[in-house]
Amino acid sequence: MCNYRLLFLLSAVSINVAANAEDCFTKYKAQLDDKKIMLAYTSNAPDKYMIGIATDDESKLCSTTYQKLTQYLDKNYRRQPTGESSVIIGWNYLSLNNKVVYDFMADISPDKIRADNDDLLKNTDFKSYMVDNQALYKPVSIINNQYACYYHQQFSMATGMAHPYTVNELLCSKAGDSSDTLKISQIADEKQMVSKLLQTDLIKKGLAKTKIPSGKILTYDELSGAMAASRDSQLGCIAGTINGDNTGFTIDKLNSDGTINITLGLTSDIHACSSIFIPLELKNIKPLMRIKVSRIN
Repeated sequence: MCNYRLLFLLSAVSINVAANAEDCFTKYKAQLDDKKIMLAYTSNAPDKYMIGIATDDESKLCSTTYQKLTQYLDKNYRRQPTGESSVIIGWNYLSLNNKVVYDFMADISPDKIRADNDDLLKNTDFKSYMVDNQALYKPVSIINNQYACYYHQQFSMATGMAHPYTVNELLCSKAGDSSDTLKISQIADEKQMVSKLLQTDLIKKGLAKTKIPSGKILTYDELSGAMAASRDSQLGCIAGTINGDNTGFTIDKLNSDGTINITLGLTSDIHACSSIFIPLELKNIKPLMRIKVSRIN
């Protein structure tokens, strides 16, 4: 009888834990759908993950496990876009030809977080630490069945950090190798890109304050120099990132005449301007290589 009661008690506890995990997902379904959920990991409870809203007090976060969370996300959000047999989209997950482009949940697995943060326990007087993570990934297109273009926004904060880790970027990454990203110099020639940038309202208005004739600006260096000399605060912030090595863009559309439309996500390499992100749409660009674009969203 004692063994039976113990077995019954353990079963009841297991059912309650499962119910609590499911309650988390039900409670925060809207935030999960919008990808505006905070996922928190605590070092002194390595089997637990907590989910909630960024403004919630730690005590109000809902407890689940990494395994239950990933299973729920896979079950409810993973899909295959119509007509794209090689593409799988999940909750902040994308793969192409069975090769991962990005996987946010893998990036914040317990093993990854411990590898990145356990030195806090060795080198400080902290008894434990917490890591909060939020991220948004929006797939845009597949290029030549090799690269995936997407928007990525992320906020991460760990105990003991002076500043949060923040990301705001556009990228076209090769499936299976996230370090291989397309550069603008691979897509369009310099003279054409500079001409298109000079036609945007942002740069046109900023350079109007200077005496530099736009007709004499033909290279990235000349454009960057003119932007830095403009005394326009936004142009001054992004001037240093105007170059052929820029990887911050997405290829959005292939037009019927063979030209492409891209969005250039201009950021800054200046610490004081680190939060700046300016998307500029550039249309009808003649690409340097043959490009096939498959739109996904």
